[in-house]
Amino acid sequence: MTADDRRLSPFTSFLPQELLEGFVGRSQELHTLRGAFLSGVRGIQAVGEGGSGKTLLARVFAERYTEYFPGGTCVAASSWAESPETFFRRVLDVPRQGAWLFVVDAAEYLDEKGIQRLRDALTHDIQLRLLVTSRQPLPLGPDFQLLAIEGLSRPDFEELLRLRTAFVHGQIDEYLVETLFNMAGGSPHMADLAVAAVQQRVVASWAELFDHLRSFEVPGILGPDGRPIDSQSEECKKIIIDVTTANNEIMRLLQKEPDLAWSLPPRKFEEIVAEILDKQGYEIELTPASGDGGFDIFAARQDGLGKFLYLVECKRYVPPNKVGVEIVRALYGVIQTKRATAGAIVSTSFFTAGAKDFQREVQHQLHLHDYLVLQKWINDFPITRMNAD
Repeated sequence: MTADDRRLSPFTSFLPQELLEGFVGRSQELHTLRGAFLSGVRGIQAVGEGGSGKTLLARVFAERYTEYFPGGTCVAASSWAESPETFFRRVLDVPRQGAWLFVVDAAEYLDEKGIQRLRDALTHDIQLRLLVTSRQPLPLGPDFQLLAIEGLSRPDFEELLRLRTAFVHGQIDEYLVETLFNMAGGSPHMADLAVAAVQQRVVASWAELFDHLRSFEVPGILGPDGRPIDSQSEECKKIIIDVTTANNEIMRLLQKEPDLAWSLPPRKFEEIVAEILDKQGYEIELTPASGDGGFDIFAARQDGLGKFLYLVECKRYVPPNKVGVEIVRALYGVIQTKRATAGAIVSTSFFTAGAKDFQREVQHQLHLHDYLVLQKWINDFPITRMNAD
């Protein structure tokens, strides 16, 4: 990946080294991708359910096979703050020397113009190679080869758990692995969440973890009739994208499908966090949508010792992207400048080892709340029920 590619967008995705080194399985899928591009295929769409590992697979492929793309690689998600056309112009109109790879993640959120832009780019730029990930096949045309991504096999799933050193509550046993594998359907994302939940003491035992996961066992969003809404339908897309949706309704949807937090516009995510903190007893004030001075929310609380002011930064990141130490250091600096009591970062992803190491040095002034904590907050949020007309 060239230096120019790194400057393309703050939403460009990079693969953390620990995930690259800890990648498990998918040898057949990697072989298929490599063989297809070498044989002359110029567009591939990897299709799989949420949590199946298609995003990580695409990023690992881009990282491991850079020698096949002398023109560079660029990896980006489709949930951008800027319009798809603006982003495509910045990425696709850059002159390249030799074949180059553009990985477009979560392409199901592209509109018809975005999909047409990808088709046109593949037609006009003979050096371009496109790897698109999505939750369902997209009408990208005959130039794209379809690669179906399913959950990990049982042996690979167990290897992933062993690699993540998940078994801190006792020795690994067949029942534990089998139970988690069946609940997760081989989903590597679910395995990573389970590992993090146990290691970070979000849950006290594997039994508690299983109970927590069962609460999200029914996939999808339920409509007014109580039936699931197709996650790829226009109705579902409107629910996700429409920033005027009532926060109570968004919270209800997040309780049904927590991963939708990754699709919220950043400002709506800030509003959701503010809503949660308000219900937890804080006085809340959101900073302006732009030029927020390094944080997003003022949160104040009065108790017997006085009034305490907290500064809250919200980071709507999509895994495997993690919040780095530079962001944690920056918020700590703002806390000192503003003379606030303490601060917190709330993220839809996780934190790097460096970020957590720095937080431990200032643990009474800075708190880190990751995706698992956010999940618990959302699940515990008291939804106000609407009265029937």
